[in-house]
Amino acid sequence: MFFEGDGALDPGVCVYLDGLSDGFHGNPETAARDRAIREQLRAKRYEVIEIAASDLSDRKAMRGHFFRLARLLVGLDRARTLRDTEEWLP
Repeated sequence: MFFEGDGALDPGVCVYLDGLSDGFHGNPETAARDRAIREQLRAKRYEVIEIAASDLSDRKAMRGHFFRLARLLVGLDRARTLRDTEEWLP
């Protein structure tokens, strides 16, 4: 998932879901390639958020991931509102 930023100083935010498939993400070559891509993105000033597949069913972990994403996209105040409530979580 990618969210475009405001320009060169804020190119955007990339979200990676890791571990969704043992055959795909469990492959050492794929994992190495994914790490290299993330390092390149970070070197170009992109924010990269990595979410483990195991976190998808962990409400506390997902609140943390969404807090970080919201802080980057909509600001700290609105991010705190998301973090401190659970009504929006499925």
